[in-house]
Amino acid sequence: MEAEEWEAEVDCVVCGSTIHPGTDAGFPIDASAFLCNPCAVARGGVHDPAGERWLSAPVWDGPEWSTGA
Repeated sequence: MEAEEWEAEVDCVVCGSTIHPGTDAGFPIDASAFLCNPCAVARGGVHDPAGERWLSAPVWDGPEWSTGA
């Protein structure tokens, strides 16, 4: 997903925190599921705040990742 496509606040699928695209470094799993920065980092994601991009994607699997889609 391109950053400019993500314009509305969303909730983290793991902890429920609100993620704002303009100020938070959320990780898009797909078009309707996102991770907040702490949840993404806890799963191995590496974010570069200077470059405003993810250097390494978080690892996910299992039932906790079911978004009901």
